[in-house]
Amino acid sequence: MKSEYPIDQTGEIFPHFPVVLTTIGDNIITLEFVQFFSFESPIIGIGINSDNYSHQLLKEEKEFVINIPTTELIDEVKFCGNNSGRNLDKFSATGLTSKPSEIINSWLIEECPINIECRVIQEERIGNCDWFFGEIMKVHVTEDHNRLNALLYSGNSAQDFKLRELK
Repeated sequence: MKSEYPIDQTGEIFPHFPVVLTTIGDNIITLEFVQFFSFESPIIGIGINSDNYSHQLLKEEKEFVINIPTTELIDEVKFCGNNSGRNLDKFSATGLTSKPSEIINSWLIEECPINIECRVIQEERIGNCDWFFGEIMKVHVTEDHNRLNALLYSGNSAQDFKLRELK
């Protein structure tokens, strides 16, 4: 038997989201609103609230990098999610290593085993976020990448990052 559940709390029972460090220029933002919208042509969408500093940057730059962190980077992920880049260099503050992208004008995060360079092709306001749909321009992956080491988001606040238990 199933019972009714409050609609505004659906996020609490929904399967976990991937957590990524997204770079826009030299800024880093932690995001959990990341989704593939097409595999042919490969398009990834990211959702950012309009009052966020990274939103302003993305409107100007029209390019971003999805950097997929591992469980070892949980402290850096939390820091980047809880601090604005408006007056802070998050690369210096976290010790993360920046590397120039090959196609777009943004930085890759060297410690992340996957970096996906994207160019914005469309923007849409959906709910409380603006979604930026990016065409994948180039993907960088380390040889020892294991997708089971990715971080997942499972809550409603920036403090709710949970590590996936490896089986």
